[in-house]
Amino acid sequence: MSKANYSLRLQPSLKVAAEKLSALETEEFFRARAAAGSRDDFLAFLDGAGDEEPCGGDNLLDS
Repeated sequence: MSKANYSLRLQPSLKVAAEKLSALETEEFFRARAAAGSRDDFLAFLDGAGDEEPCGGDNLLDS
């Protein structure tokens, strides 16, 4: 069984509007996730991360 691929050509202005809408929805998503979060839970998560040194090659570069 074969599948056909059809190219969808959109006007540039419609592409720009779709990209803007996508960016706004992404921002809304992250704002909602942040509002549902708890600072105390986040700090508890970081406390459990450990104090080991980074593995070789994972160090930050000096700039």
